Amino acid sequence: MKRYSLLFALLSCFAISASAQPVIAADGVLSAASYLPTAFPGGGIAQGSLFLVFGTNLGPAAIVQASKYPLPTTLGLGGTTIQISAGGTTTPAIMVYALAGQVAAILPSSVPVGNATLTLTFNGQTSAAVPIKVVKSSFATFTLNQGGTGPGILTDASSPTKNPDGSDQVNTLFTSAIPGDVMVLWGTGLGPVSDVANEAVKPLPGDLGFNPAVYVGGKSATIAYAGRSGCCSGLDQIVFTVPAGVSGCYVPVVVVVGGVTSTFPTMSVSTDRHTCSDPVGLPDALLSKYQSGQDVRVGSILLNRINPTLSAGGLSFGLKQDSAAASFYKFNSSSASGSLISQRSFSSLPSTGGCLVYFCRNALCTPANDPVSSSAYLDAGTSLAITNGSTSSNANQLLKETAKGQYSAALGGGIPLLPGFTPYYLEPGRTVTVSGMGGADVGGFGVGTTIPAELVWTNAASLTTVDRTKDLTVNWSGTSGNLVTINGSSTGAATPQVTATFECTALASAGTFTVPSYILQSMPASGTITQGGFTVPAGFILLSNFSAATPFTTTGLDVGALTTLDAGGKQATFQ
Repeated sequence: MKRYSLLFALLSCFAISASAQPVIAADGVLSAASYLPTAFPGGGIAQGSLFLVFGTNLGPAAIVQASKYPLPTTLGLGGTTIQISAGGTTTPAIMVYALAGQVAAILPSSVPVGNATLTLTFNGQTSAAVPIKVVKSSFATFTLNQGGTGPGILTDASSPTKNPDGSDQVNTLFTSAIPGDVMVLWGTGLGPVSDVANEAVKPLPGDLGFNPAVYVGGKSATIAYAGRSGCCSGLDQIVFTVPAGVSGCYVPVVVVVGGVTSTFPTMSVSTDRHTCSDPVGLPDALLSKYQSGQDVRVGSILLNRINPTLSAGGLSFGLKQDSAAASFYKFNSSSASGSLISQRSFSSLPSTGGCLVYFCRNALCTPANDPVSSSAYLDAGTSLAITNGSTSSNANQLLKETAKGQYSAALGGGIPLLPGFTPYYLEPGRTVTVSGMGGADVGGFGVGTTIPAELVWTNAASLTTVDRTKDLTVNWSGTSGNLVTINGSSTGAATPQVTATFECTALASAGTFTVPSYILQSMPASGTITQGGFTVPAGFILLSNFSAATPFTTTGLDVGALTTLDAGGKQATFQ
């Protein structure tokens, strides 16, 4: 679905013939900041919040924006009106903009909480009614990619550097905050205003008194203000101070209000208000190169061992698999969206000590962080060679995926004594080397590493059922790596299915990490799935150990790194 820049329209002060019947898309009424379907715990439309309607024949071919107060309600905008029916009454929505495929409006604060229906009328034609869930609060932060994920829209009130017009700068990888800075978080969904009669008439600034909690990199932040913006109806601001002890390029910023956890934008925190750094991120020098308008070329190789324990029919068995993957790509500095600014780069991991949650509308959920979404893949040759120093199994190739600078190989594993099993390849202590002859964009190279000892998950046996209202502590030992990630995934029982996956990072040396309950409460309660005739929980926990990266250099790359990953997992029920 094409997304118009709602925040641009709002901050600009909201700078026809007969038509076919409007059709609202399935799951087509969403928060303007989160885009979360109703099936997720935070998927309701909050009283007084901005929301979007997606579909066809919803409005005029060219966008029409509300340009002044009072904002239109019953009179509509560009021929479009929206009606909300709840509690026996019908209330017109407050219109913001309208066009054929997408309409933005504000849900009046007077609409009662609970189940409701929405209809849209364009040029006298009315859509079928669709159900929506009205809630008191469900906050979400606007993000730079306008999709509800990745770096959030936060401005730094403490930074001495301002925009040419005197306004505060937006937080990016190149304009980081420092601990102690006062930040303004921009979003929607804090909750209703009390002056419902004037909600469409004028902006209603003022703290709403809902006392949200803000967590930055897992640490509680002090809040100075949480209420409507002085510029625009439906647009919320939360003013908070960056707590001490957090740093990184992708520090999660989480808001909890009324017991509902927000979406999971990130911010950049450093020691000097300039470029940031992460253990698995790009070096400062390359971020500076990108900022100066030059492309950055990256090569990433991952040697991956995954060793989940599966249970079915009263039996438990391990399914150890070894694989390798490599990617070569260019962050394009001329890209309109700026992949290093509006997207996640080089790694899907949140900054150390933080947790992110990813939301998917199906039963398979992985971090949606393609680092080359606005860049180009690089050709490093037709294949890459991999050896492990073993005389019994010494030759494999990473084959190029179709028309991309991505390479992969299944190296070995399975269930011993069963068909399809092949000898394990990434055994601890072995020296594994990956090499390439080079291609059109990347020169020849070779890089090797010794596979470290496997991670030991010391409390795995006790984590069969996860109470989402309580913190979840995970313990480990025996790591010789750099970072540990803790992942959990849960697919709900409702149809259509939705899945949420959390991902947290910790230093391997810590030996323990506690996933806060406000993270777990963002996930749906686990349903069940059927595998081989057995019914098992549709939930999983994964504990992974990342080694420190081994660098490599060659022509055509600014940076190359080889990393090993050792992951253990088990099924679990989130309830």
